[in-house]
Amino acid sequence: MTCAPQRQKLRLMGATLSLLLCAACLPFGTKDKDYSGFTSYAFSQKPGLGFCGDASKVFAAKITKSAGGEMSFAPTNLRPSKSRPDACESEGGFMTETGCMMPKAAPARTLTAAEAQEVSTLFAKVEVQPRPQKECRLIAFDPCKIDEHIWDQTRHTDYLCSASRLEAEQSNTLVALLTRLRDATPK
Repeated sequence: MTCAPQRQKLRLMGATLSLLLCAACLPFGTKDKDYSGFTSYAFSQKPGLGFCGDASKVFAAKITKSAGGEMSFAPTNLRPSKSRPDACESEGGFMTETGCMMPKAAPARTLTAAEAQEVSTLFAKVEVQPRPQKECRLIAFDPCKIDEHIWDQTRHTDYLCSASRLEAEQSNTLVALLTRLRDATPK
């Protein structure tokens, strides 16, 4: 019959269309980025709706790498403040469920060779999601805190509705390393 080739073409077009529609529903694969060659890295917790910063974790941190490969680490922590609630934000703090929390920079220190190697190893494979979570097309998400990571001029957050984002697990791994480095810093 003369219709058989046309039916076969229609089936092939239908199968192709089905694959394309299905692919649009699937998350695009992560892209592994190698940031081990960085010269400057910065991390900070940013307020979303309200602020639920965790004082047990590093609030912000900077790591700079010299031409010789030596790394300097400068953490900032959240500390309880006696500021009045109405003055907290104007004084640079954040109101939380536990009261006013104020960022306090700790002295910078040089990382040990083992610590610098741990940083380089973790930064060598950063998994970046190229697109927002598909649910963001249907509903608005407003987290109480967004983790921001900047390698040189490249910025990623863990906000699930941003493009070029880190999964929460990846961000948590980075924050855990920064917190361990902070906790190893002499007081």
